[in-house]
Amino acid sequence: FALMLCACRNIPQLHQAVTDGLWPRSEGVELAGRTLGIVGMGAIGKRLALRAKAFEMDVVAYDPYFDEAFAAEHGIRRMELDELLCSVDVVSLHVPLNDSTRHMINRQRIEKMKKGVIIINTARGGLIDEEAAAEAIQSGKLGGLGLDAFEQEPLLESPLKGLPRVIFTPHT
Repeated sequence: FALMLCACRNIPQLHQAVTDGLWPRSEGVELAGRTLGIVGMGAIGKRLALRAKAFEMDVVAYDPYFDEAFAAEHGIRRMELDELLCSVDVVSLHVPLNDSTRHMINRQRIEKMKKGVIIINTARGGLIDEEAAAEAIQSGKLGGLGLDAFEQEPLLESPLKGLPRVIFTPHT
């Protein structure tokens, strides 16, 4: 959730600007009323959903083992993966890395997403095609990335390094 707040509200960039003696006016993205798409509704995905609800976000989720009772209790709608990716404002990934999830966020899926979508990955490196994500950040298709997991760890080289609106943490 911290990465989502930082990416949506431009907190790292604003911190740096103020440190540099600037006083920019930046509104960022208001979370209330936005739609969060959670990919993987296990224990962590469920906790994220509850926090998002506290911020008045609409929550939709994809999980092959979807917990209908939890979803009904908390007002979470089930969606298929591609439908979710095309309709949300923020995507948060909480799935294991395997043959079916490697580069699940790829060039084709990014192209179908809303302009300005923010993607958070605190699960596993390799879920996002970093090359495709870098191109989408540069073109403005993606509004931001909050990444705690990378294809190579520790992160030494990546096409995402040095790009604006990309936040890295060291798999914490």
